[in-house]
Amino acid sequence: MSTWDQSLQALTAQMRRGQAVPPPVRAELEERLTPLIRCVLRSGAGAPALVQWVRRTLPHLPAAEPDQTAPRMARLLCAELFCRGAPGAARPAAETVVGV
Repeated sequence: MSTWDQSLQALTAQMRRGQAVPPPVRAELEERLTPLIRCVLRSGAGAPALVQWVRRTLPHLPAAEPDQTAPRMARLLCAELFCRGAPGAARPAAETVVGV
């Protein structure tokens, strides 16, 4: 497992325990997400969940070059991730399939 994977796992565990995320950690996550988002904006390629999120979010942002949009989207994604990871945050209900 890479150091980055370990860092993300530690961050997730910290958020689940309700601990505040230090600003430097959030800044590092935004910094690492920015080139990934920029790649999606330019080529449409990337991790499927990230590509879907970018496609869903992009129409709600002002038109700009990928170099300007990517950092903005990284901040939005971090905010969304931290909101979802917070204790007590609404979680989507699990689907139940009957008769399968």
